[in-house]
Amino acid sequence: MNKNELLSMLINSEKKVGLVPTLDHYFGNNLNVQVGYSKSSCEAGIDELCLSVRSINALKRASVFTVRDAVTLINGGSLEKIRNLGRKSI
Repeated sequence: MNKNELLSMLINSEKKVGLVPTLDHYFGNNLNVQVGYSKSSCEAGIDELCLSVRSINALKRASVFTVRDAVTLINGGSLEKIRNLGRKSI
């Protein structure tokens, strides 16, 4: 498979199922993504994110109220332990 075929396959998969599932399927644990963020975005409330009501309620029950709180849990590897917060939400 050449580079263009691989790129085309990844793009088509992303359109069908989304970016995260596509990257997970093809690269699994071999992929690290770094996203820069500003101080003001860290202070934003989780209510401003495009999450389901169930996910927001689960985060609030775990005392996660800002993006900074969520990033702290992600970096600590604790986000997966929150009850009612499924893989898709994570």
